[in-house]
Amino acid sequence: MNRLILLDLLRFFAAFAVVLYHYTFDGYMSSVVTMLNFQELGSIFQYGNLGVELFFMISGFVILLSTENKTISYFVISRITRLYPAFWVAVTLTTLIITFYGGEVFDVTSYQYLINLTMINEVFHVRNIDGVYWTLFVEIRFYFLIFLLMLFRQMKFLKFYLLIWSLISILYNSNFIIFPNLINFFLFQNVAPFFIAGSIFYLTYRNNKFICLDYLTLLLSFISAIMFLNQQTLHIEKAFNIQYNMLIIISIVIFFYFLFYFISKKIVTIKRDKKVYMIMGGVTYPLYLIHTYIGYIIFNNMSSFINKYILLFGTILLMLLVSYSIHILIEKKLGKYMKKKMLQLVDKITFRIKK
Repeated sequence: MNRLILLDLLRFFAAFAVVLYHYTFDGYMSSVVTMLNFQELGSIFQYGNLGVELFFMISGFVILLSTENKTISYFVISRITRLYPAFWVAVTLTTLIITFYGGEVFDVTSYQYLINLTMINEVFHVRNIDGVYWTLFVEIRFYFLIFLLMLFRQMKFLKFYLLIWSLISILYNSNFIIFPNLINFFLFQNVAPFFIAGSIFYLTYRNNKFICLDYLTLLLSFISAIMFLNQQTLHIEKAFNIQYNMLIIISIVIFFYFLFYFISKKIVTIKRDKKVYMIMGGVTYPLYLIHTYIGYIIFNNMSSFINKYILLFGTILLMLLVSYSIHILIEKKLGKYMKKKMLQLVDKITFRIKK
């Protein structure tokens, strides 16, 4: 799979925006999580939650890239070994920190820990050990949709399905139609526009051209995305009793779309310091997984005797170091080992069936 270095940089940017959103805004505004207040920074980084939407756009692009000239078994194994090793470590580490240092704010049970290891704990109505894990279940459902298209050899009609999906998403986010829960579950229409946009941008990147259908699907996805973000913003404003500027949110989303447009047209590229950006991209997933609750617990246990800005900087630095260790020791070693062994197992099974 060809690697787009710029996407590594975007991943890191998205993750870091989410980290700053949680540490300087969401943690304090939630009040029950941490009382450490960064009001000056929070007013800026309250928009950092849009890093999640950027993640989803990147996923739409990258997942399709990972399917090119690959078998279904390779796709499934590559996704499993990409997501689970670092996730297992993050869930275990977060559970241990909560158990010993969570105090009265955080709690976890053995059953919750074991079910969380599956990454599909929401199916069993088991609460996420860390709040950010909800996005992983969305990712898995997107992988499943791509898996079905590959299984039934429908990838050649992907643009048509993306157009239909964007229409369904608009109807859902406009509250025009109430869809059955099963459709809502598998199509996750609220954040679907970002996956759709990322997918369209990848297809235009691969084909090296835009057609009218692409522009139509992108326009519909953008409209649906703004509908969803408007609803989400109203919810946050009500919950936290604050004000957001919707024009800023719209401007940021427009920036995302134009950035991916330039990437798909190969106008924006990175040719220098590739190793640095690959490392930044590598630490992104572990950083996203471990930063939230562990960071809040550090704040709660150390804010009484350490300056809050020193604590903020130190916690971010610690999260980066731990994330880098997980990336090197778990993702690059255990993940690759698992992938190798699983592919070998599939080859053996396939050989015996053919024999």
